[in-house]
This record gives sequence, C-alpha cells and structure tokens, in this order.
Amino acid sequence: MAAALEPDGCFVVECFVPDLGRFDRGQTVRAVEVSVDRVIVEYSIHDAANQHTRSMIEVRETDGGSEMLPVEVHYLFPDQIDAMATAAGLNLVERYEGYDETPFTDVSPRHISLYRNGLSR
Repeated sequence: MAAALEPDGCFVVECFVPDLGRFDRGQTVRAVEVSVDRVIVEYSIHDAANQHTRSMIEVRETDGGSEMLPVEVHYLFPDQIDAMATAAGLNLVERYEGYDETPFTDVSPRHISLYRNGLSR
C-alpha cells in the first residue's frame, strides 16, 4: 500500500476490535437477532493461540426457510495492525472509534485508523 500511495497520500483502515470476553471455554452460542419473522443464532469456536474464530450463522425464518452460513475470521488487534503498517512503511497518524472522530478507548468496539506514507518524508 505504501508504494501505491502518492507522496502525501493516506490509507484508512476500519476494523472491529476483537471481543474475547464473549467466549466461554473457547466457544459461544448467542442469539444475534430475534424477531417475529426470523431468528439468527451464531455458534462459534475460538482458537486463541492462532487468533482465529470459526462460526456457523443459522438463519431460521417463519416461512420454514433455514440456512447455515460458515464464517472464519483471523483477527488482529490494533497494535498488530500498526506493526504491519510500520513494516510496510506507513505511520499511524490518527485513530478514532468512528468516522465522527469519537475518541478511541480501551472499550471501543472498532477503530478507524489513518496511516500516512512514511517513505515520503
């Protein structure tokens, strides 16, 4: 990315912040949505050593329709993303919780991070 940026260019990353507290003994089952028309349930297994989750999202509708959607995520924490960016020649300039520039804190569920090309300075 650093090589593709203009000399004064920037790169914005929007990511969730992993919430490991939602897992109990490396797994979780939770209702994501419950309404009159449908129920969505998430079944997940967490592999902490590899920073990986494997989930099945079950969608059941009142008309009898049902589907299972597999989801696999390898997650990174903000400091790990920063280290990758630095290794690629990008420098963190700003980080917020949202696009409205809400400050990023230890309890923020996501981050908007702005990186500039450090190779151009």
